Formats: sequence, C-alpha cells, structure tokens
Amino acid sequence: MSEDNEHDVALTGGPGSGKGTLVEHLRRSLGFHTRPEAGPAIIRDWVASSGRALPWVVPGLFAERT
Repeated sequence: MSEDNEHDVALTGGPGSGKGTLVEHLRRSLGFHTRPEAGPAIIRDWVASSGRALPWVVPGLFAERT
C-alpha cells in the first residue's frame, strides 16, 4: 500500500464478533499493516490471575481496562 493511500481504521465489536479474524485476514492475505487487539491480552492476563475484569464477569471494569 502506498503512503498516499494509507488510512487508520478502527474495528469495533464485542468479544467473539470476528474482529481478530478479519484483521488477521487483512494482514496475511492483503498485506495490511495491523496492530494487535487489546482485549484478548487483557482477558488472558485476568483469567491467569483469577481477576474480575472480564467482559462476562464485570463488563464495566473490562471496558475501563481496555
């Protein structure tokens, strides 16, 4: 992609809605530059530490952390 055509795009949606799958497709198949999603890393950390900042436990706390 040339610099003239570069744009920042944000994908939003709930957990499991396909954002990560779409981003991975854009990166692998079409060569887009992407950034990792914050939500899955936060979920992994809180699950590992038995924390409560999970979207299905305390959605507001999860939203605050992300």
